[in-house]
Formats: sequence, structure tokens, C-alpha cells
Amino acid sequence: MSKETHPKTKPIFLMLLMLLAPFASANVTTFGDGSTSVDIEIRDGNDLQNLVDGAIHLPDGETVTGASMTVSTNMAEHGAHSRVDTEIDVGYGSGERVWNPDYNNEFTNFTDSSLFNYEEGSQATPVSLAAEGFLTDFEGTMAGFSDSTDPGLMPSSGIGWEHGSLSATDVPAGCSSGQECWGTNLADTNYTDDNDDGNNPASYLPFIVSMTSSELFVDPLLKDKTAYFDSWHNLETSTGSQPNSKRFSDCAYLEIRSSPNPGFPPDNSGFDFISINQQASTGLTMGTNYAQGGGGAQGSQWDGKISSGCAGLRNGSQPWHWGLAGSSTTAQNPTGWANIAVDLNDYIDQYVQIRFVMDHTARPALNIDDNMSGWYVDNFRLGDLLPQTASMTVRGMTPSTLGGENHPNGYGILALEAETTLTATLTVDVLDTNNNPVVGKDGSMMTGLSGDIIELWNIDTADYRAVNLKFNFDSGPDRLSTPTFHGFSIGSRVGTGFNLTAMGPQQIDNGIWTTLGGGEPMIYTPHLKRDAYSPTLERSKFSYPITSVTPMIQDDCT
Repeated sequence: MSKETHPKTKPIFLMLLMLLAPFASANVTTFGDGSTSVDIEIRDGNDLQNLVDGAIHLPDGETVTGASMTVSTNMAEHGAHSRVDTEIDVGYGSGERVWNPDYNNEFTNFTDSSLFNYEEGSQATPVSLAAEGFLTDFEGTMAGFSDSTDPGLMPSSGIGWEHGSLSATDVPAGCSSGQECWGTNLADTNYTDDNDDGNNPASYLPFIVSMTSSELFVDPLLKDKTAYFDSWHNLETSTGSQPNSKRFSDCAYLEIRSSPNPGFPPDNSGFDFISINQQASTGLTMGTNYAQGGGGAQGSQWDGKISSGCAGLRNGSQPWHWGLAGSSTTAQNPTGWANIAVDLNDYIDQYVQIRFVMDHTARPALNIDDNMSGWYVDNFRLGDLLPQTASMTVRGMTPSTLGGENHPNGYGILALEAETTLTATLTVDVLDTNNNPVVGKDGSMMTGLSGDIIELWNIDTADYRAVNLKFNFDSGPDRLSTPTFHGFSIGSRVGTGFNLTAMGPQQIDNGIWTTLGGGEPMIYTPHLKRDAYSPTLERSKFSYPITSVTPMIQDDCT
């Protein structure tokens, strides 16, 4: 049987007819200019879109016969991030030579590198101002000092020495400098009633409170082997036997213990009396607020002396030692804050601890002053003062190019990891590559910036393709405290580091994070400072909108 293929011809014919029909219907013989032919060029218009600055740039040779424009918003993303701290690798291994300009291709620059501590051997350390010995103004830190009152001598109030702040209504009306210092039962204006016997009416018993310093090394290289500290005291005093004379019921004095090796026992063993260098001190007047002990031991005539009840001033068969007595506030020293010197030349190349002792004898005599606030200590140092100011510059930080060269988010966020106090401050200057101050889009100078989080959105990256970050260290008015700088991140990340010491209910010590347990989270709230206000205000939101947040783990220690 033969096969026929006739059905295929009809579809082919119809298709050809449909294709040819349109051409058959077009019958153009002349055009508007009278010509019988013309060249036709057909172009499809493309959508042009700019999510960065809104400008539209046409290619060369284009002709626009008609256009439409749609204006809408689209969030720009800032995705750059750079981190610089003691763990990065600058070519010598992680954490080595990070801050040292001799090894990091001058990535950093110091005004004077001898004024800084930034590495031990080849290992990078947090950056701080270099201290010759031991210095502290107690701002934000107890500095290794601690209450060391013997339990059997503690007053019934249960309070010995305390670290904290004083207000203008307290006595004394504030610490020697800053806001924080040490004192016996802070803000208590009458220590003599701190140890009642529990009876009604109460009788008040004697007690002794003490505070022990941090472990100090008397380095032979120290230019001055004298320890200095600011001192304020107001101790129980009664009238003497002669007009305008005084007898001092209570006293305060210093003790010391030493060792050729570091490390001391936790108890108060090994302490012996050490004299105050009255000639090198200021604000002390013999017989007024600095007196000899032994009063009453050899008879009733002991005006101008400290009661023999202050047994810590006993000196065997020798004349009694001298101690603090009465009130340090005088006409010549109206604030009451004296500066006391202690000569440590006998302890060169040894480790020492100094003990601050206040002895209340509960002597039955009428006190001549309604205020008996006790003893307060501030601004302790052994060695030269810190440099007042010095700076470190980190060079050549660049912005993100995601979304175009002129990124609308500038340099994003600068997040610092640093330990500062009221007096030990750290500020940042943003400079161009010639070390001139960067000017923000609003005309503001990007200098003297402070806070843990600094917004750098305001920098026009078309004008500043790279910037230098200058970190300014200041040791405060007394030059006793240094900021400690661990590192920073710049760009799109903000968060916590392993060097922060306190943040919410949890605690971070030596890089170890501890939570409350039981599945409780660690809460982090960024705080930004508004320096335009006085005093400075803190806020917890950024000046630019944040459209999304992605949690990141920078260092996974699992």
C-alpha cells in the first residue's frame, strides 16, 4: 500500500501566505522628502538605573526622542569591614608586631613611640601610655587596692575601707580629683559610732580599719623612689589642758612589708610601721594635723600629741612615731587634701605593699568637731607621671566600593575597643592622606570624636578615597591614668569584643565570657555619644536607618 503525503502541503502554504501577506499590504512609493527609499535604524530603549546618586549618564552617540523617569527609593547596603587589633597578622604571625611601624610597613605612626607600651618582645599588646612605675587616680578602678581590715578589729557596721565616689554635699566635698577615690566608710560623717556594743543606750567601742595597696616593685631604674598620694583626714580630737591646745584621740599611719620575690600572703602578716616624709609632703603641719604618738603615757601633760591608745605608733624604747591626727583642713589648706610622700629607697629592687591604717581608740573625751569623716586617699603613684598627651595614627583606611565609588554611607561605623575613664580619655581625628582634618558633608570637622561607636557616614568618599585615623591618648589633669586601646573595626559591623570588662549582667575577664547561666542570653546595646550637648548625651540608635541586621561570630572559640 502506498503512503500519501498531501496533508503537509496545506500547512506550508498557509504559513507562507501569512508571512507574505503583511508585505503585500505595504505599498510605499515615496516618503516625505520625495525620495523613494530611506534607511531605517530601529533601537530598543533600555532602562537606565542608578541606586547610588541618582545621576544618569548616556553613552556617546545616543539620541533621545522620548523618555520617562520613575523615582523611587532603594536601600543602599554598606558591606565593607576592616578589623585591626592584637590578633591580626601583618606578616610575622598572628598578634606579632601589629602596632610596630618598623615591622608593619608603617601602617601605624606614633608621635613618639617611647611614650607608649604596645608590645612585649615581638607580641603585640593593647596600646597605652608608658608608665615608669605604678600610677592610678582610682577612676573606674580599684587599682589592686583592697580593704584588709582584720575581722576581729572590724566595726560592727561591717564597713572598713570603700572605693567609690563623693558628692558635693559629702565631707570631704569630692575626691582630690575626678569622681572616685578610697575612704573609710564613704560618705559617713561620724565614724566614731560605727562600732556600738548593741546595748540601749549604746556604748561605742574601739576599732581599727586598714587598706592594702597593690603589689609594687621598687625598680632601681626609677628616677624617684618615693611614693606619693593625696590624703584627706578628719579624726577625733579633744581640747587640751591649755587654751587653744588639742589632744588627738585617734590616728592614721602607714605600714609596709617587702619581699625579694613577687607574691604576698593574703593576711596582714609582715607589716611594720613606715614614716611619712614630712619634708617632701605638702599640707601637713606638725602638732596640728601631724603629731607624735605616746600622749598620756608619761603623764597628763600631752597637748599636741596623739593618745598612747594608738599602739601602732609605739616604737619600742625609742620615742613614739608620728602619724596623721586632727583635721587636714587648715587655713593654709582649705580643701583639706594634702600630698603625702613615703621614701622607699630602703626597698630598692624589692616588692612592697603599703598598708593604710586608721585607729579609733574610743577615748572618753568630748570631740571638738561635729564632723569625723575618717581618712580618704586618692591619686597614688610610684615613679614619674605619665605623658600628658600622645597619639598613634593608623594609615590608609579605605571605604566600601559596593554600590559605586561614591558610597552614600561614607566609611560607615568606627567601633572602638578601649578602656577609658573620666580622666583617661581617648579621642579620634579622621584625617586625609596628607594628615589634614577631614570635613564632613555638612561642613563639620571630623576631629576630637569620642565614644565606643563613632559614625562616619558623613564623609564623602569621592573627596576622601582613603583616610588616616589618629587616636589621641590623654592621661588626665593629674597625669596618673592612661586609656588602654585594644583595637577597632570600621565599616558595617558593630558589636562586642573579648576585651570589654563589663556589659550588662554578665562579666568578661581576661577574654572569658561568663553569663548568668540557665540559657540566659548576653545582651548588647550600642551606645552613641552626642557631643553637641553639654553634658554629653548617649543614645542607642544610629543617625542613618538600619534596614537589616545579620548576627556575626568574629572569633569562634569552640
